[in-house]
Amino acid sequence: QKIMIRQNNAQEWQIHSAHADGDSQKFDTCLDQRICVLKTHIFVPRLVSRVDIILSSHRDVRDVVLSSMLMFGACYAPIGTTRTQRS
Repeated sequence: QKIMIRQNNAQEWQIHSAHADGDSQKFDTCLDQRICVLKTHIFVPRLVSRVDIILSSHRDVRDVVLSSMLMFGACYAPIGTTRTQRS
C-alpha cells in the first residue's frame, strides 16, 4: 500500500499509514512522516490540530444489522433482506 512519486526524492513522498480502534502511539509515529493516513473507529480530538483533513463516514443501520446477521447469525433474517434483494 505504498505509493511513491518517481520524481524528486521518492522516500520523502512515501505514504505512511496507521490504524487503531482508538488513540494509539502508532498515530504519532505516522504523523512524524510527510504524508500520513490514519484510520480510527473512534474520534481522537488531540489529532485535530495535527492533520490537514478529517473524513468521517457512517454505515446505514440496516447494513450494520444485515452484516451482523450474515456474519454472526445475530438476528433473524426475514425474506428479502440479502444485499441483492434490497432496493
